[in-house]
Amino acid sequence: MRRRAFFLLFLFAGCADEPTASLAGRLATTANTAFSPGVNLVANPGFETGPSPWFSIGMSGRTLVASPAHAGASAVQLQANGSWNRSVSQEIAVTPDSLYAVSVWVASQGLGRGRVALEWRTGLSSAEWSPALWLRADTLAAVIQGTTTWTELTDTVTVPGNAVAVRLQLVAGKGSGTLWADDASFAAVSSPPPPPPPPPPPVGVNLVVNPGFESGTSPWFSIGMSGRTRVATPTHSGAGAVQVQANGNWNRSVSQEVAVTPDSTYAVSAWLSSQGLTRGRVALEWRTGPSSAEWSPAYWLRADTLAAIIQGTTAWTTITDTVTAPHSAVAVRVQVITGKGGGTLWADDFSVEAVSPSSPLPPARRTRDVLLVLLDDMRADQLSYLPLTMAVLAPQSVTFTNAYTPEPDCCPARASLLTGRYSHNTGVWRSYGSNGGAPYFNPQATIATTLRDAGWQTGLWGKYLNVYYQLAPAVQPGWSEWNAMMSDEDQYWTFTLSQNGTTSAFNGTYSPTYLADRAAAWISSRPTTQPLFVYYAPFSPHTGIGPVLAKPALADVGLYANDPLVVAPSFNSVDAGKPAWLRARPPVDSAHQQAIRRSQQETLRSVDREIVKLLNAVQAAGRLDSTLVILASDNGLMHGEHRIEHKFVPYEEAVHVPLVIRYPGIPGRTSSHLVSLVDLAPTIAAWTGTSMSLAPNGADLTPILLSPVAPWRTDLLMEMLAVNVDASPGWRAIRSGSWKYAEWVTGEKELYDLATDPYEMTNRVQDPQLAALVAQLAARLATLKVQ
Repeated sequence: MRRRAFFLLFLFAGCADEPTASLAGRLATTANTAFSPGVNLVANPGFETGPSPWFSIGMSGRTLVASPAHAGASAVQLQANGSWNRSVSQEIAVTPDSLYAVSVWVASQGLGRGRVALEWRTGLSSAEWSPALWLRADTLAAVIQGTTTWTELTDTVTVPGNAVAVRLQLVAGKGSGTLWADDASFAAVSSPPPPPPPPPPPVGVNLVVNPGFESGTSPWFSIGMSGRTRVATPTHSGAGAVQVQANGNWNRSVSQEVAVTPDSTYAVSAWLSSQGLTRGRVALEWRTGPSSAEWSPAYWLRADTLAAIIQGTTAWTTITDTVTAPHSAVAVRVQVITGKGGGTLWADDFSVEAVSPSSPLPPARRTRDVLLVLLDDMRADQLSYLPLTMAVLAPQSVTFTNAYTPEPDCCPARASLLTGRYSHNTGVWRSYGSNGGAPYFNPQATIATTLRDAGWQTGLWGKYLNVYYQLAPAVQPGWSEWNAMMSDEDQYWTFTLSQNGTTSAFNGTYSPTYLADRAAAWISSRPTTQPLFVYYAPFSPHTGIGPVLAKPALADVGLYANDPLVVAPSFNSVDAGKPAWLRARPPVDSAHQQAIRRSQQETLRSVDREIVKLLNAVQAAGRLDSTLVILASDNGLMHGEHRIEHKFVPYEEAVHVPLVIRYPGIPGRTSSHLVSLVDLAPTIAAWTGTSMSLAPNGADLTPILLSPVAPWRTDLLMEMLAVNVDASPGWRAIRSGSWKYAEWVTGEKELYDLATDPYEMTNRVQDPQLAALVAQLAARLATLKVQ
């Protein structure tokens, strides 16, 4: 039985989000797509005859009129009355995962706001409609705001695989005026042609000594194996081949090490034959250091075809692949393996050949790109509010469960991220005032300048550093594309940008969407041979001072209004072991903290669609398999825990941040390694094969991205060097294992075991049984704070 799906189409002026479909689905949307001439799927789209299938939801002022009309005898008219007025279609049957072309003709008279949207239903209840997806966000403001003549809106969208319904919606928004709509169309799109097959591997110099096993001492040797011999027959060519006899265990014949050039591409081939073989395979492994323990997990050569080639009995068959040496690789080894079971495997004539740079390579092999998404004040426990983003990232990402900001304040954290250095080395201690903001930052030695100098195109869209307005609109060093916010507070619907040195003001435009649209267009316009560094830093989900909340897109307003909120045991609680300034604080307003939390959740759902929009652009440009994707936040935010409403403290809700890194080719997993935002710049430098001009305090995360058992640090530093709001004094802290130890400038100290006390409610620094631990952590903290 064919699945059913339904669509909702909203028309909204000035604050729209482009439809977010599946990543694969959005790839099918191209400028050259051919529309099928099939029957219009929207019943009576012209409203010409018979009863109209359109019906109202909570609306007044909707009528069918004879004039004006785009075509035919009548159109639908929506009269704004100060509230959102809706005219919603019947449900429309579609095929999941299929591409559709959508169009609707609209006109308006003195309209405050109007919109059209698509909405998916993923269950049988109307409550299960997904958030609205705005149609053609980049043109809506000009089309249906104020007074317009008949104009057509078009887009192409892909039905999600889990959709069971779709509906079509026209909305006259808050304000006054009239919206007309006519001739809606929702039609299937023909499939795009398949991509051409990749070119065959080019011929180069064979790097494997004695690949045919013909004469002399073979460089191939055994690891934990019996039954390996070199035989004269059967052989593919020459005088000998290697034979591996299965004996019920994995038996391996491993080559000598072959030196490789990092980031270079190699064509690999091997000839194989088998007799009654249960399992056999060939693998490549990369070494990233001097120790044999540093061999990476095996990269199986053409894993999708090996079962048919070396299983059972086969004649001599060649298998080939084209691979790129990881940026950290110094050598490669080739393994011929017989699996558990019986039979014999023969191998001959191996080739590991350098590919000429001028050779036609797949786009994913041409560049080492980076997409860095940095959110603002997002807590580590809020990743679930980015479901679309995580659905794309998770299969090839490491989600770090112990990621920390080096300083829980916007500007110092961002300065550390760009340089890989602690605040006591960047000189940026706070966001404002003395030692605070962009004027105190040295922009000459960042990951942006490193990449720009090495030939990367670098682009920023969003928040740079606090107090940038004192330097604006000047483009900062290292950036070839510059779209930086010129203010620090409430930058959602009214904001000013420096766009490559030119000041542009916006009012009534949703900044996360505008910035994502421009970044996506920039990605699409770059040559595929040009490496890119894309830095998307929206204001989301930052809250303002006092009563100012985070601001979601209109589609998400009220999304969590009725959700119960679970507060931490530490909410409005201050134990006797807390510093004196904190014990003196009054309780926070519970209702206001709930409003902050809900506004952040709704704003994250809004920016979720924009992040996927960027991932779609990367994929459509053929870059996803060559792009390191990093999703993080500059710091967390207290929601009333310990009676705190800000973020300038060493407690988990403020210093623990989300961090997800998509490293192409690795399996998705979580990691409990202790990592910091200072690790991101050196990781990007390693991925791109560049070197930063100033030595970072952070470390390259590549080893633990590639292997969960790679050696790694056991502690890390956090600090807050200046007095901030509410007279919160400065402090330094160390996280070591499950312990967190903090020293305040007042002389007060705190110690928590996060394994047994995750809400940090029992300060154990005076516990006599822990005196030796306190001394050890204090000594280590003294070392870290001067590095």
